[in-house]
Amino acid sequence: MLLSVLLLAADGASGTGGKDAGESASTWDVGGFAFWIVVVLLAVAVLVGVLVLGARGRRPAALATAPPHDPPGTPAPRRVEHVEPQEGWELAVLTFDGCNGAERAYAGVRGPADGAAWTRDLAFAECHRHGRVVVRGTVGGRYVDEHDLAAAEGETPLLAELRADVPQGSSALVAYAPQVEVDALVEALTGRTYQLHRHRATAAEVSALGLAVAQAPAATDERRS
Repeated sequence: MLLSVLLLAADGASGTGGKDAGESASTWDVGGFAFWIVVVLLAVAVLVGVLVLGARGRRPAALATAPPHDPPGTPAPRRVEHVEPQEGWELAVLTFDGCNGAERAYAGVRGPADGAAWTRDLAFAECHRHGRVVVRGTVGGRYVDEHDLAAAEGETPLLAELRADVPQGSSALVAYAPQVEVDALVEALTGRTYQLHRHRATAAEVSALGLAVAQAPAATDERRS
């Protein structure tokens, strides 16, 4: 369109294309030829400028639509396992002598049981002097890491169960899971010395336990015991 405007302007400037009276033919021809050269050069310059500006205007859009790429070596986010405890799940406490007894027992059976469901829904508990209870591991799909359970959560069904089943100076494996997982845990520990306390959680216990661990982060494959 811009080229057409320039051509029309050129045509108007040159009149009808003839020469004025008294003007020599050679002078008019040279001047007209030079004028058209200037017009063509200006048109080409304008066209090139329009193309360059158009290319620059499109470049940010192309960059914006390109899919983002993570830097090499960026680890993939770990999958969070969403677990919803239900009425009928069992709360099992397996008590061992010594504050490290539960961890030693677990270390002895984890290898053969690698990947088993019960290894992902397990916590360690230790009962120290003055009633301080330490809990570390997965409880109801949440990763709990408390050095004083009573101070952190107050009186909960879990704390009551641990105080009743784990004497001072002892430790325990705590499983809050479906019955089939608790059965598999007990079978894996066959031949080891411990005391087993297990019962089906009531609806009230499920609710209370859920509230007690609600502020803990969701358990991932990295955090699970």
